[in-house]
Amino acid sequence: YQSIAKYMPQTDLLTRATFTHYLKKYPLVFLKPCNGQQGKGIIKISKMNRRSYEIQIGRQKWMIQGIGQVSEHIRKHVAIENNYIIQRGIALATINQRFSDIRVMTQKAKNDWHVTGKVVKVAGPHFFVTNAVEAVLPLPIALKQSTVLSLFHRRLDKRMDRMCIAASKLLDEPTERKIIGFDVAVTNFGQIWILEGNYVPDLSLFKNLEEPAMYNTVLEYIRMNR
Repeated sequence: YQSIAKYMPQTDLLTRATFTHYLKKYPLVFLKPCNGQQGKGIIKISKMNRRSYEIQIGRQKWMIQGIGQVSEHIRKHVAIENNYIIQRGIALATINQRFSDIRVMTQKAKNDWHVTGKVVKVAGPHFFVTNAVEAVLPLPIALKQSTVLSLFHRRLDKRMDRMCIAASKLLDEPTERKIIGFDVAVTNFGQIWILEGNYVPDLSLFKNLEEPAMYNTVLEYIRMNR
């Protein structure tokens, strides 16, 4: 996180102090397991008013009063002692009233990083994470269907490429990488943030596109640069 902090929402290791600080400062907060996969164990906390919070785990929701009671309730449902981070929540753009984010694939060829594929993941109904994928769309089609204001569409693609390539170069040191899959958040006003980077990204998302050439492009880079 520290390497690419300028591209990410505010993020810290979860402690009692950071938990209290984030819940007081931000209207939306996520708790994420450091070694999580497929969105399991992620907790969404939304501030409803000065003392009330909504907790969501999976599709279950609870209304809780007070930060202390929020912490106690979470501990009953999730073993958060197993290394969690806490992250400021970003209000994601939606498609058909469902949350969406973008998987951006970067790969290194001849010591230079390239974006080799982008796909938009649309969450299933009542889910707040896109790991529960309902639809996979090419970026241009997804933008037209999304709540992202149209005046921001034109430059979004290139800005995203520049951000993910810059982040890839930072994450390439000291351990040399060949491939990274970034999950990128986009707001209605065209703001972009890296939510996380995956060193072993799931390539099957690209198989679900109606453009198989994109999947083949990603695989070809892998074959060429092993």
